[in-house]
Amino acid sequence: MGRRSGWRRTTPAAPPGAGSPAPPGRAARCRRRRRRGRWKVSKVMPPCDRLWDSHAMRERGDWDGLLANRDRAEPSTTIVAPIRASSSGSSAFLALADDDCSYWVKVPGNPQGDSILSAEQIVAGAAELIGAPTATTKLVTIPSALTGWEYGQFYYLSPGVAHASELLDNVEESDEALYLDRDDNENRFPLLFALWDWCLGEDPQWLYDQKNDMSVWSFDHGWWLGGGPAWDAESLVRLVDRDWEWPPLAEIWRSSDEGWSQASEKLENIQPDDVLDAVARVPTTWGVSNSDLETVAWMLYRRAPAVAERLQRRSGRC
Repeated sequence: MGRRSGWRRTTPAAPPGAGSPAPPGRAARCRRRRRRGRWKVSKVMPPCDRLWDSHAMRERGDWDGLLANRDRAEPSTTIVAPIRASSSGSSAFLALADDDCSYWVKVPGNPQGDSILSAEQIVAGAAELIGAPTATTKLVTIPSALTGWEYGQFYYLSPGVAHASELLDNVEESDEALYLDRDDNENRFPLLFALWDWCLGEDPQWLYDQKNDMSVWSFDHGWWLGGGPAWDAESLVRLVDRDWEWPPLAEIWRSSDEGWSQASEKLENIQPDDVLDAVARVPTTWGVSNSDLETVAWMLYRRAPAVAERLQRRSGRC
C-alpha cells in the first residue's frame, strides 16, 4: 500500500550536512554480498503423506522457559550518518552504516510503536529459515553522536539499538504479484506466500529488482504477526490455527509446482530450535519479555504443519 514504506526506485541524494550515501563501489559490494546469499530451489520433492507428530511441543505450556538460557541478539553494525528522513508511518530514515551499506532504519519510540521492531526481526528470522527472499535486516547501534537528529516531525534520535533493512536500490514497488515469468519468481513467490501464511502477514509490499530481471523481494514486515502495529501474545493464541493465505493467492496458483512443494518442504523441516533462534533476534533492550517471544515461537512451530499442507495442495501433487 506504500503508506509506511519510504522506499524509492533509486538511491536518493543526501541533503546538505546529513552525510553522503554509499558511493557506487560500496553499493556494488552490498549487492554482491546479497547475491552470493541467494537461495536456490532444490530438486528434492517431499512426499504428500509426510507424518507430523500431533502432540510434541504443540501446547503453549511446552515452551515455557525455553528462552531463559538463550542469548538474545545484539547489534553488529553502527550507523555513522543519516542520509534523509521519509514520509513513512514509522518515520523510517535512510542511513549509512559502518559496513559501507545503506539501510532503512526504524528506531524505538517511532510513531507506530516499538512492536513493529520486534515483528520486523522475527519475520526476518522466519524468512531465513525457509529461504524466502526478503530484504536483509540487521540490528544496528544508534550512537550518541547522532542524538537529536530529527528523523520525523517532532521525533528525534536517541542512542540505542534499532532495526535496519538494507537498501535495495533501483526497484519497482507494488502490493501486487507481478512478473511471475521473470527471473525465478515462479519459485520465489511460493516462498513469500508461505512466509505470509506462516507469520500472519499484513500489508503486502513487494520490491521488483530492475537490475536483476525484476526479481521479487518482500520488505516492511512491521504489521505482520496478526496485522496492525502492535502484536500481542493473546492475539497470537487466538489466531494460531487460522488459515492466513494471502487473498489474491488464487491469481498466481499456477506458479511452479516445484516452488510450492519446496516451500512446503522447508516448513515441514522446522524444528523448535529454529523458531527459538528466530525470536531470539529481538534484543532485550526493546522490552519484549521471554514469555511473549516463547508464544511467538510456539505459534510458528504449531502453524508450520498446516501451512505446509496448504502449500502442498497448491502444488497439485497431493
